[in-house]
Amino acid sequence: MGFLCALRPITIACLLSAAAAVESSAFVRDEIERMSSAGLKCTFKGKQEWRLDHARENLNANEAAVCHLEHLKSKPDDVWAWSSLCHIYDKISDGASRQKCYTGVPAGNDLVVRNEWRYLAPFTVGKAEVDGDPVENFGGIREAAKSRYTGDFRAYTELLPHGEVGWEVVREKKDGEVLIAPKVDWGDLVRSLGSTAITEWQGWAVASFAVNSASLTVDIQCMGVHTFFIDEVPLTGDVYHRQQYWTSIRLNQGIHNIYIRLRAKISQIFNCKFRPSAESITIHPPHFFPDLYGGYFASQPIALPVTSSKKITIDHVSISGADSLLTASLTDAPVTIYTGQTLPLKIQLKPLKARLLNDCKQGLSFTLTLGGVSLPLNLRCRNEGESFLFTFVDHDGSVQHAAAIEPNVRCSLCPVVLSLHGTTVSPQNQADSYKRMEGGRHGAHNWEGPGLLTAITAVDRLQEMTKNSDWLPFKSTDKLIVTGHSMGGHGAWHLATHYPDRVIALIPLAGWNKKEEYGDSNAFFRHDISSSEVDPRLKAILELCVAENEVDRHVSNLKGIPVLARIGTDDRTVHPYFVRRMYRLLKEHEVDVSFVEVPDKEHWWTENDGGCVNDQSIRDFIAFHVMQQQQCTRDGCVSEEKSKYTEGKERFTLTSMNPASMSSMRGLLINRQIVPMTTSTVRVTVDSSSIEIKTKNVEEFRFSVSELRPLHWCKYNIQINGQTLSNEECSEVIAHENLCFTLDESVWKLNDCLGQYSGPASQIAEKPFYIQIRPNKVLGIDVLEPFAVYLANLFFFTSDAYVRIGFNEKVKDVDNVIYIGHSTFTREFKVLFGLFENERMGVLLFDSLQHRLRISADTPAGLRDIISLAAPTIPPMTRSPFSNLVPGFVFTGPDFGRLGPAGYLCAGFFKGFDASPLLNSCPHIEFPKRFSHIFNLYQI
Repeated sequence: MGFLCALRPITIACLLSAAAAVESSAFVRDEIERMSSAGLKCTFKGKQEWRLDHARENLNANEAAVCHLEHLKSKPDDVWAWSSLCHIYDKISDGASRQKCYTGVPAGNDLVVRNEWRYLAPFTVGKAEVDGDPVENFGGIREAAKSRYTGDFRAYTELLPHGEVGWEVVREKKDGEVLIAPKVDWGDLVRSLGSTAITEWQGWAVASFAVNSASLTVDIQCMGVHTFFIDEVPLTGDVYHRQQYWTSIRLNQGIHNIYIRLRAKISQIFNCKFRPSAESITIHPPHFFPDLYGGYFASQPIALPVTSSKKITIDHVSISGADSLLTASLTDAPVTIYTGQTLPLKIQLKPLKARLLNDCKQGLSFTLTLGGVSLPLNLRCRNEGESFLFTFVDHDGSVQHAAAIEPNVRCSLCPVVLSLHGTTVSPQNQADSYKRMEGGRHGAHNWEGPGLLTAITAVDRLQEMTKNSDWLPFKSTDKLIVTGHSMGGHGAWHLATHYPDRVIALIPLAGWNKKEEYGDSNAFFRHDISSSEVDPRLKAILELCVAENEVDRHVSNLKGIPVLARIGTDDRTVHPYFVRRMYRLLKEHEVDVSFVEVPDKEHWWTENDGGCVNDQSIRDFIAFHVMQQQQCTRDGCVSEEKSKYTEGKERFTLTSMNPASMSSMRGLLINRQIVPMTTSTVRVTVDSSSIEIKTKNVEEFRFSVSELRPLHWCKYNIQINGQTLSNEECSEVIAHENLCFTLDESVWKLNDCLGQYSGPASQIAEKPFYIQIRPNKVLGIDVLEPFAVYLANLFFFTSDAYVRIGFNEKVKDVDNVIYIGHSTFTREFKVLFGLFENERMGVLLFDSLQHRLRISADTPAGLRDIISLAAPTIPPMTRSPFSNLVPGFVFTGPDFGRLGPAGYLCAGFFKGFDASPLLNSCPHIEFPKRFSHIFNLYQI
């Protein structure tokens, strides 16, 4: 264990002993004489408070050393001055003199932290994860920060009078909190520009600390920010202020800088703490835990977040205190945790008898021990009529949780009322509001992408649990009545439009249509630094990454689903405009919809009858459709209803922007597009004896007979774009899930299904995955390992993801991998884009078929650029890495830091096995055929 000496500016916190003071004074005197004889002297006359730091950063090393020595002659106890001088001696001195300098540092000061910060802000910023950095015009933050101790540096910004901004000083409060509040007339900007998004800004904050031992592992906790840099290395912050997570880094002797790229709305608050590491593991209390229900416990996983300050392997877990009732085992053993990584270890708890407790009041306490560290835990007791939490392994391999409650009416097979919560609402509170079931996942998923998959997985796991647990009197199906409020209202729209064959009825409450149009929470290219230079073609490519989340674009998929849409007339959090728009579109598509604007109600209200999410009208709507489904379960409802609007003909349209994220409608499934990530439709007309199908931008599709609203396809004469389908072909595709109709030179043929060729990089997290480090002489393990830990921690802190890290391991075909490292083809791409050898470039390539994501560069700066595509924005938009506006491939160039997306050399989506980057932002670049193996990612 080292020591930490915390310094207030100009305050000496740790003093020299008498003997050490004599020796240090002699060293200072001898060095001054030696340098004076060489004609060296300190000519810099800055303010005493910061002139030594400026000298160290900007002057010739020998001259800077003289300035420090002269200061120490009069103030020999100044710990920071000693630390700074020794840092300079690393550059100019032989080993003996350097060692003498560090001997002069007062004992007990292995780690010395300055409790003041310099910041450069505010600058405008866009709402998306990636934008340009105006400080790059000055050589980047590391170069610009050298001028932070002078008052004459000026950068340029639209947010301040006269368009200029300089470095400012801010000191930590007693609790270590840092508040940065630029003096901007935000009200004037909002009124003049008509946008509250202008109140979000970016900038940089910089501070310094010293390591005075030969080598030291330092634990750092930065709360309120998602990323910070120690010198060149990115580390993950505790963005949600959970106050328990630290990350670690091994540092050499000398002065180190911490850089935080600020991103805030009005003001920024953060708190960074440093401590010498004990080089041990820390087990954190779980974010969520399953319940006992009536004394019973289903075999369920738990996630124990474990942080390690050194690389460690854990191969087992032991249980005590309840070992006669429960067993505990590590799901993946052995598991390696890297330095500074927090990994939620998956532990399976299994009951040794059916009922663990006869009197379920106090709960069940026990202790888990792993890696020599123990953590006491308690299984809470819940009883009949109460909501209970259950955990499950999610689509991406992580452990997530949901809340459930028994239905009010007994049923043999019960459909699930899936209630999706809004921002800041817990799963259990949402379940208690409905007395039904709710799925939940941490992070700003908006019930899109990973959030949507988590909700679906929660329903599937509930079905498995009720089926396999004799002590649960109710048994659930996978059929859903979907509802939700606010963000959950959007999620309800989204789930129903993407999984229509699983939805019995839909009740969206105060839900918006798409995030990019909901207030200013995610304004698309409005105040971005890069807006002035980003190409419209690139802007369209980026917009395609999120178009699949626009529920109004997919409204045709709700045909046949009864909808009750509600909102308060006085709701100004989500204005009734959004629901009115959906109401109009639903009517145009002949959807059975009831729309209610509740008089004099705002966004949320609670009353004795259930409030905004579960009043009598909602309960009646749910009860009607539950009973109707129960009758169908008994009687086998298989009628094919004809629409009253179409004179005996039934018409419906399946719409998809991304087949990889869509399920079927009436059994119809689009499997692959001609042009990826653009609108595809299948229009179906059914009459008494025939089905006419017309496709647009569809290359492959199939159909089956769905359980809800079934259509028995093979009873009809089917024509696809004028081509007659035989009954034999129809029967074949119904019978075999791996068969599809594929368009081959304008003719539909029955073939093996190939699936969607390309999609956004966010799809990497739709299956279990791990990170593999691939070092070589260009980027070694010492460079790549911190980047891998940073990315793994980002996934955990934003979405509780379970991400293991591997090192040059053999990859099986079934593995889903994020590769981080140098690739031999990077130099070939530099030639293609006309870059010089020393210019930085980063490469991101995603193979959606084998779920492999390659992140590569040939310089640390290029790697830092491309890895920044994973960084989230400020809360509440702290999304999972790569989950917004990251297409199938991206090349960042030397201007990326300054221009953000406008600095992409090329970005787009792949077409398929022929390796053609069909949809991209660089039509002027012709990719040679020799690169086909590169784009065909499964071969690299």
